[in-house]
Formats: sequence, structure tokens, C-alpha cells
Amino acid sequence: MLIIGQILLIKLLDNFLFQRYDINREIGQAILQASLTVLILPLFFFFLFQRYDIKPISCFNKKFFPGLLLLAIMIAGITILTAPQDWSNLFLTSDGLIFKNSCQRSEIAIGRTRHRFQGCLTALRETADGGAMYGLIQEPMGSKAACRNRNLVVIDLKTGALKTLFHFAEGWSVAGGYGGEIGAIHNGTYSILLQNSQLKKAMLLQVHDGKVRKIQIAGDFYDAKISYVLYLNGDPPQFVIFSEPRLYRLDGSGRVEEMAASKSLNVWRDKVLVFDSSGMSLYRVGAGLTLLRKWQGKYKKILRRISGYESRGVIYHAKREYFWLDMEQQKEEKLKLETAPYTYQQNGDDFNVVFASGSTFTIMNIRSGERSKTIWELGFQPSGIRISSYGLLAFKEQKYKVYPFKN
Repeated sequence: MLIIGQILLIKLLDNFLFQRYDINREIGQAILQASLTVLILPLFFFFLFQRYDIKPISCFNKKFFPGLLLLAIMIAGITILTAPQDWSNLFLTSDGLIFKNSCQRSEIAIGRTRHRFQGCLTALRETADGGAMYGLIQEPMGSKAACRNRNLVVIDLKTGALKTLFHFAEGWSVAGGYGGEIGAIHNGTYSILLQNSQLKKAMLLQVHDGKVRKIQIAGDFYDAKISYVLYLNGDPPQFVIFSEPRLYRLDGSGRVEEMAASKSLNVWRDKVLVFDSSGMSLYRVGAGLTLLRKWQGKYKKILRRISGYESRGVIYHAKREYFWLDMEQQKEEKLKLETAPYTYQQNGDDFNVVFASGSTFTIMNIRSGERSKTIWELGFQPSGIRISSYGLLAFKEQKYKVYPFKN
């Protein structure tokens, strides 16, 4: 009876924690914890029984039940303190800091200090110097499956200080993209495109020195399939938008100009590598698309599963052969690979290619024609993987490990 009572107490507390902090545990963990704590009760009863006499049982109960109540309070405290974190997502910065978030709370550890924030904080774009991160705070809309954008914030990655920059009106949200590559920073100005599906409207937010400028896009515009936005310098603002299979330009007047058809692409600064049915083409993006080089044939980009479209290096294959293109230097190299990589990351002159097989990762490093391989045994089956210029992050609930590319 005591075990059953404690299980009910633990699950009651878990229900409270789940509603408030998005924390929960399996019934097996509750049974194990209740069984272990009940083992204390016979010992507790034995010592009190030494003082038992022929007085009425109520005298003994007065001694026994206050201690039992204290023990129940201790169990409740241990339940709260040992509740698993159950983070839904993690993000690795370029300096190796880790953002953790769930539906109700988020945190980042800087040095030995943990900085905690209310709400689900998602990384949007890190500054080039790694000193700050623009982020989006979201909140649930009645169910865990749907969330609404609440605030645009910036976090100082040196101090952990958070500043709210913009509050989203009802119906407005950030255009699609990969976490960490949403929006762009040019000359210290952060630009990000917002949409309203109900009003069929769009606007540009520009943040400079902590001040927000709103620029309305004229006319009606909404695209639910936006995967990537390339922000161009200049005034009025212009964007090149990838929405499979379209690549088109949008300007402040609301005018849309079709530029190319594309199944996938890779972007590096002002260059874009476009894959279509005829092959692949490398362009420089400016007033128009300037063709730099074209490859005829059936070329297919290797997906960077846990990353986005921005990468100086890109891997593609044709006729079962793999190739690596450095988009900055426009150098192409054939790669001898037996299988397609899981992901890859270009860090300066180092190109890291990652292969995954269960909980085992093989990291191939290519630098100046020299190659080396490292086997990384994770020790658990990950539920999520993230990558940055710092390294590779794998996690499952509260467990996580990081493999730094530069040891």
C-alpha cells in the first residue's frame, strides 16, 4: 500500500511538473523509486518500536506518523530534484555553448553559470564573432503540436543577458528555414522576413544597435513552402527565396520575379549552387543571376541532414561517384566514398565529413589533400544530432556528448 501510495504521489507531482515545466518520467522509474524508498520504512519502524510499551496504540502512532510525514516530504523533494530534464531540442554554437529548450523553458550554460529563460527559445542566427545569438521565443497554442511566435530576442553569449527586441502580433511568424540560418547579418544589421498567413502579408524586420525597423512588403504575399531566404544588400530591400521547386526574387514593392527552377541548392555568401533536372549551375547573385559555371548531367546534392543550405563546401554525386566543391575557391575534388555521408561541415580549410551508423560516428577530416578518420563511439542511441563549426553534438533527453572538430 505504501508503494502504491508513493507511486501515485510521484505521478501526481510529475503531472504538475509536466504541465508547468514539460517534465515527465516513465511509470517504471516511479515504481523503482517508490520501491527503494519503502525499504527505509522497516528500518525506521524498527528503531521506533524499541520504545514501544503497553500504552495505547495511539501513543505509538503519535511518534511514528510525524516521521512518516517527514519521509513523504523528503520523497516529494527528491522527486522534484531528480526529475529528468527531457529537453526537446539542443543547439550547438560556434564556440561550443549549448542551448537547451523544451516547450516551457530554455537554458544556456556559460562557464559555470546556467542562464534560464521562460518559454521555448529557438536559435535563429549567431553573429559572426560569436558574441550574440538572435533567437525566437515560442509558446504553445493549446496543444504541444502547435506553437506561435511570441518574441524576437537577442542573447549575449558572454554574459547570458537576454533582451527582447520585438513582440509578434497575432498571426505573424518567421518565414521557414533551418535553425541557426534564419535571417542574415550584413554590416551589423540583422534582417529577417515575417509572414502572416491570414492577411497574406509580409514584412521585413531589421535590427541594428538594439533598435528594430519594420519595413512592410507592399501587396499580397504569402508562401507556406519557404525553405531559405537570401537577403541582398541595398535599399529598397530585396530577397531571393527558395521554395521548392521555385527560386524567385521578391522586392519591397511586392513584385515577384521567377529566376530558376530548382530541386535543391547550396548557398555561400553571394553564390548559390542550383540543382535541376539538367544538372547543376553555380551563380553569383546580384541584380540578377550571373552564371559562373554549369555542369550537365544528373547531379544530386547530398543532404546535410542536420544543417541548412549555407556551406562553403558541398558534396554531390553523379553516376555513383562523389564530388566536393569549394564554392569560395571554386575548386572541385573527387571523393572516394563507399556510402553517402550523414552530414558535412566546412570550417576554414578543414572539411569534416560525418558518417553515422547507430551510435557510432566516423568523422573524416580533409585538409590540403590530406585525410584522417576518427571513430566516435557515443555509447547511446541518439534521438537528435546537431552540428556547428565547433563540432558535432548528439543527445537523447538529458544525455548528450560533443565531439569537437579541432582537438
